[in-house]
Amino acid sequence: MIMFQSHRLEQTENGFNVILYLDQNMSEFATELGTKQTEEKETELQKGAMDYLRKRVPNLKINAIKVVMGSIMIASIPLTQSAFANPVEASQVTQVENNQITYTVSSGDTLYSIAQKFNVKIDLIKSLNNLPGNTIKVGEGLIIPSTSYSVKAGDTLYSIATKYNLSVDTIMEINKLESTTIKIGQTLTIPSNELASMPAPSKPVLVETSHTVKAGDTLYGIANQYGVSVDQLKHANGLTGNTIQVGQALAIPKANETTTAPAPVQQTTTQITQVEDDTYTVKSGDTLIGIATLHNISVDALKKANSLSTDLIQVGQILSIPNDAPAQEAVKKPTIHVVQTGESLSSISNKYSMPIDDIKAINGLSGDTIYVGQSLRLDGASQTSTAQNQISYKTHTVESGDTIWALSVKYGIPQAELLKANHLTTSSPLSIGQKLQVPVHEIAVQPTVSEKHGEFLDWWTEAQYVFPINSTAKVTDFQTGKSFYVKRTIGANHADVEPVSAKDTSIMKEVWGGSFSWVERAVIVEVDGRKIAGSMTSMPHDVQYIKDNNFNGHTDIHFKNSTRHKDGQINARHQQQVQIAAGITQP
Repeated sequence: MIMFQSHRLEQTENGFNVILYLDQNMSEFATELGTKQTEEKETELQKGAMDYLRKRVPNLKINAIKVVMGSIMIASIPLTQSAFANPVEASQVTQVENNQITYTVSSGDTLYSIAQKFNVKIDLIKSLNNLPGNTIKVGEGLIIPSTSYSVKAGDTLYSIATKYNLSVDTIMEINKLESTTIKIGQTLTIPSNELASMPAPSKPVLVETSHTVKAGDTLYGIANQYGVSVDQLKHANGLTGNTIQVGQALAIPKANETTTAPAPVQQTTTQITQVEDDTYTVKSGDTLIGIATLHNISVDALKKANSLSTDLIQVGQILSIPNDAPAQEAVKKPTIHVVQTGESLSSISNKYSMPIDDIKAINGLSGDTIYVGQSLRLDGASQTSTAQNQISYKTHTVESGDTIWALSVKYGIPQAELLKANHLTTSSPLSIGQKLQVPVHEIAVQPTVSEKHGEFLDWWTEAQYVFPINSTAKVTDFQTGKSFYVKRTIGANHADVEPVSAKDTSIMKEVWGGSFSWVERAVIVEVDGRKIAGSMTSMPHDVQYIKDNNFNGHTDIHFKNSTRHKDGQINARHQQQVQIAAGITQP
């Protein structure tokens, strides 16, 4: 059974509180919790809340959870290690303080370039440093998430750098090494994407009422008003300091509530006033869309509440955050933007009020060049909620007869990538016994719109590794549902494929109306259980490798952001069909 239907974030002086809204089917549970408090109910509430946080807001620093049924606050769960302790002290963050890396921002640095340097996620850097936006200042010290590594026999700085996808210079800089010499047992600090462990929740504090902070309120005055101590009030709300904000909803425990034995809640609980607006002070780097996302409301609702006619906001500006907007209301921004003629990263950034560095980071762009027809993600899912692609390296010892091309096919990677990883060129000779570093890509499974649709995988960073040369795939036409099999034989800019048999050629020809054609069609390409969104033509051309399949040549399958061989440009018609197969656009 689903325990919570939605949540809302409430920013505090050093993190966030999360307001969790119980599902309407949990009304009986809420009543029993308030009238017949049991350890079993408390444990169930704690577990459900912590599971929700780990799935929905794993990167945020959470001080307290406030549980609401309808508009009534029924419980508060401080995330502390002991009564009245600071909710997330530095020592509780896994590996950050014990092996802390502090990077001083230099001229020309961006969050994207720093994340690339240390091979960590932008969102994790922002979370650890409480950055509301993407603006950083020269001279500012940033905490970089890290772990420790104990040097083992056979280790070198190069092998360790390769293992963690870092440069040798970066490891030397972090550990203040003057040479590349390391010793067995030596401890090195290494950047890490390990998330901070969630602090243990205290026992739920059942709430008698809630208080919406007004201008002039203080913790001392509110505590006196309700007959509780300031410490009890701070504990119930996960507060480490005495700062409170106008519009903030505070949980008020019963006067005799203690951290070891909470008293039952009375059903005369006061309702949370959600028609009064919270406020938010604009900080450097903030955008309307970022503020709207933070408070789980739409940009339109935010603009309406503040009588804004444009998306322009200023540092220090105080914005009203409407509480009467539905908590689950989605920010009205497309998740994908298809590049049009005349557009640039700058114009797209302005259109969606989204920093250029964010767009580049989400889409894995190293430069500012984009192409007409290219699909750009705008939701940032690849940085947070979805699993991340991983790259590691294995060693291949050159044997008699090995060639770079044969090895690239054997290991399912582009020839150019294998050459680059080993600082070789196409004319470099190989020697028997030579050690080659072979990149190994683990491509994370991405969510799909439905079972009918495919994963929207980028050709350059994902799809070509899932569908490598010499692999066989089942291709299903999106419109007719008819399937046939193909083998990828060559192709660097997109997949060049051939029907496996004459039977497959016959089915493919039938799908295209009885003849071979250059017309692009949306297809689902299934490889080793992975279903990828693609676009295919059926016209045979150029080199043929498979014999006796009644197909004189090969044909093309395109994926997200793949390009033509002849000019390296994106084919907009193919990209449209890929988006149909992914469920991003309708046929």
